[in-house]
Amino acid sequence: MRQTVGTVSKQAEEPARRREGPPGAERALRRFLAGPAWLLALTVGVLALTVELVGAWSPSLWTDEAVTISAARMSWADLWAFVQTVDAVHGTYYAAMKPWLALAGTSAVALRLPSAVAVALAVSMMFLLGRRLAGVGTGLLVATVLALLPRVTWAAIEGRSYAATVCVAVSATLLAAHLAERPRLTRALAYAVLMAAGAWVNAYLLLLLPAHVLAVALQHGWRTKALRLTVGAGAAAALTTLPLLLRMSAQKGQLGSPSWTVSGLLRSVAVNQYFLGETPTPTTAGPPPLTSSAWALSAAVLAVGAGLLVLWALLTASWRGGLRRREAAIWVWGTCWVVVPTAVLLVVAVVAEPGLYNPRYLAFTGGGCALVLGAGVARLAHRRRPVVVLALVALVLPVLPIYASQRTEFAKSSSDWSAVAAYLAAHAHAGDGVYYGPVYPYQGRLVGQTLRPIADVYPGDVSSLVDLTLRTTPGQDHTLTGTSYLVADSPRLAGVDVAWLVTRRGVDIAPDLRAFADAGFAPDTEQWSGPLTDVRRLVRSVPR
Repeated sequence: MRQTVGTVSKQAEEPARRREGPPGAERALRRFLAGPAWLLALTVGVLALTVELVGAWSPSLWTDEAVTISAARMSWADLWAFVQTVDAVHGTYYAAMKPWLALAGTSAVALRLPSAVAVALAVSMMFLLGRRLAGVGTGLLVATVLALLPRVTWAAIEGRSYAATVCVAVSATLLAAHLAERPRLTRALAYAVLMAAGAWVNAYLLLLLPAHVLAVALQHGWRTKALRLTVGAGAAAALTTLPLLLRMSAQKGQLGSPSWTVSGLLRSVAVNQYFLGETPTPTTAGPPPLTSSAWALSAAVLAVGAGLLVLWALLTASWRGGLRRREAAIWVWGTCWVVVPTAVLLVVAVVAEPGLYNPRYLAFTGGGCALVLGAGVARLAHRRRPVVVLALVALVLPVLPIYASQRTEFAKSSSDWSAVAAYLAAHAHAGDGVYYGPVYPYQGRLVGQTLRPIADVYPGDVSSLVDLTLRTTPGQDHTLTGTSYLVADSPRLAGVDVAWLVTRRGVDIAPDLRAFADAGFAPDTEQWSGPLTDVRRLVRSVPR
């Protein structure tokens, strides 16, 4: 009898436990996931901002960021003249950064904070996009992938417009997906305005327009109102940027002319474009071997792992009768987002203008990569738990060395400017002369690009020194570099007894060294060497 009563009691308890549901923490998580979309988006955005900001202060500022600071310090009239002459593609970005840097200062954190915020907003929008296409779980997955994608974690601490392009691309794709599902003229106008504004920030975003058109056509058909509105809105956005495109076409010489090899181009597309970001490699030395360091090897492993994940997901889908409708939407949008801009730019670069392609120019396609990889991970979720955990660890672990390498002192193409400035601040004295050597071998009586941007981005460390060869600043002659005298023509050399030489290793400055010797200067024992830069002290043998 007791056993019968006990058995009945236990059986009665089972339905009660089932009514109680899962443990408290799990119930809270489920309630949170079922809560307002804006709250989830805000949460993932804040978490992403935390991830992106870690170590933002560590890498030395470098050439491209120095241009941003220099442009932001110009008067509005000089800035207008500057973008008319060079760098029109970044004109809107410079105009936006000018009041911000005037308010916040030009420290590394102040310069990079807008980029980190832009990435955080992109992650929030990516969650909303993934949620709309395939549900909350997939939204969280694609947002997480975007936040951890090495190209995006690099853009988040780069004082240029690339993070802004990621944010605009994700937001515009979300709007395009809304437009495709419910074609309305107001949504088409909003899409046109957003794409036009984004293209003025960086004209490469126009490559996203054909990707959206193709995605809408593949998902909804070629003879639909959604496609007509998307094409019309995209055409309107492109037309508004014609003045910018015309100005850019006259400035294409600023791109340079890289000599791509087939293997180098394939590596840039398959690895660097998404799974590496920019590296600590000196820009003058070319890409390193894949096994030269942990971050380089990790990038290759990550690229292979991502490729295998995508291949596995597509093969399993084909074995089981194809992708479900909601799942297919993510693959369509993500694939078009990645393939179309990349293919168009590569064709133009290979056929006409090699300098048009650079992996960082396509940072905005990182959202498409996140969609595809997130969809692959979502398909993994149906496997046994050990398989899922092992696969996720295999994908996440290679990210860590890359993330850490991006936040080392010399991460920006081995720029060592912060260390140079700190060394001069510790060893030079007010009134000493400083010579900023050329970045490339020079010819003629005037020198273009030099290491003078060190003084622009770290003025507090070197402002008391006499710049021996300065002739014009970028703001004065509306160029990227300004100009410098040769040492023999310097009007300030006679006024100093100590000169600090800041020179790029491997660049011949023999004429300037002879001019210092002719003026009575001799090398001293004080010197310093970094990854790219040498600092030496010269003292006049017979003081004035």
